[in-house]
Amino acid sequence: MKSLYKVILGAAIVMSSVICIWSILFYVAIMHEIDDEVEDSLELYAFQLIQEKNEGKLDSVKYDGSNNSFFFEKITKDEASKMENMSFKDTNVFIKARNETEPCKRLILAFYDTKDNYYKLTIYTPTVEKAELKGRILFLVCLIVIVLITSVITIYLSVYKKTLKPLYTLLNWHRKYQLGKNNQEFPKCKSNINELKELFTATKLSTQRAEETYKQQKLFLGHAS
Repeated sequence: MKSLYKVILGAAIVMSSVICIWSILFYVAIMHEIDDEVEDSLELYAFQLIQEKNEGKLDSVKYDGSNNSFFFEKITKDEASKMENMSFKDTNVFIKARNETEPCKRLILAFYDTKDNYYKLTIYTPTVEKAELKGRILFLVCLIVIVLITSVITIYLSVYKKTLKPLYTLLNWHRKYQLGKNNQEFPKCKSNINELKELFTATKLSTQRAEETYKQQKLFLGHAS
């Protein structure tokens, strides 16, 4: 395998790995931020409902809306003591106003009013469809990987060929070179890269030594015969 293909393959693997790791971290961060915002909103809404109920401003104990749904359920003190302070869960709920099932975040909490009546408050609020979000992020990641790899390969090929053109010139000359024959003139190093200059110099000196050694051996054999 040529060094060019090895470098491109290595770069593609590294870039794909980095982007995949980045996308996973991005998805986790986005979902964490969404969950935090939704839970904070639900918590504030729950306190508002409890306050309105304690003040007698809440006429209904149940509401099914297109955004938020809630209902109060009267429970005993023992049941309230066994419940968590606040319980959040991702679930699905049927929205009558839309006549469809939506993913939502559910909040359940227990409280008591000024008359020491205990209630369980359940609130549902729509949230993002995580499976759909995963699909979109996966599509975008694949698109980004393809665009980036294509761009990098195109740029790298252009830079690689331009930078190492003197090297391939030297290699082509070396393939055609035959010891003791009338060969093409040794190519000049048209590059400012020190490593290439050193390679050209070393190859030229090595070739000259080989030619001198060959001539001396040929002369020695001629005298010996």
